[in-house]
Amino acid sequence: MAFTLPPAKLTVSDLMTRGYFPDRVIPPVNPLSLSVALADIHSFVVPKATASVKREPSGGVARGRCVTHSIPKRKHLRRTLSIPNPLHQFILSAEIAGAWDDISQFCAQSTISLSAPRLSAIRALESSYPLNQQPEIRAQRSVGSRYVLKADIAQFYPSIYTHSIPWAFHGKTAARSDKKYALLGNRLDLWIRESQDKQTGGIPIGPDTSFVVGEILATSIDLKALSKNHIPCRKSIDR
Repeated sequence: MAFTLPPAKLTVSDLMTRGYFPDRVIPPVNPLSLSVALADIHSFVVPKATASVKREPSGGVARGRCVTHSIPKRKHLRRTLSIPNPLHQFILSAEIAGAWDDISQFCAQSTISLSAPRLSAIRALESSYPLNQQPEIRAQRSVGSRYVLKADIAQFYPSIYTHSIPWAFHGKTAARSDKKYALLGNRLDLWIRESQDKQTGGIPIGPDTSFVVGEILATSIDLKALSKNHIPCRKSIDR
């Protein structure tokens, strides 16, 4: 059986092809053909992104909206996935790919996460432990403990306040004092908002970029919890 090794580094191409559409979209519907257009997208959108960051009155990236895709979840429930405009998604992907070392180091600070993002040979990114391995790992880590604390953040992605992304990554004071988008977190906040009609409520469900953003927030929560009490294990985020 042949095994494909993950790439040595994260690229925009990875995030815009293997990590762009939600993994629950049927395989024939995929963004792989975008790879031939990435160079043209880059030359078109980078000057506009620069203008947006500098808050120039004209020439910036226009706001967009995500296309939604509904899939069955369980029983009679459904889940709404999102496919952002490729122009905004390209800029967001470029920001994450360019800062991947810093992002992965930040997420690695959590000693209890089972879903820290890592490079993948299938998607652009994946959890550090597959879902089917996590119950066994949680059982192993619980040996010797008397209690198990379970918490479920309902509607995790839809409930995210986008301004909290830089707060989690840089601290609230530093993020608020950054008026020129010098900080990565503020730029991630900006491009996510631009991809959903400037709305600050929620982030798109499905793209690997949202998985990374969710892990940044969850890592910040882990570090707060670890500073007060020892928590042996955190389950992965459902995306």
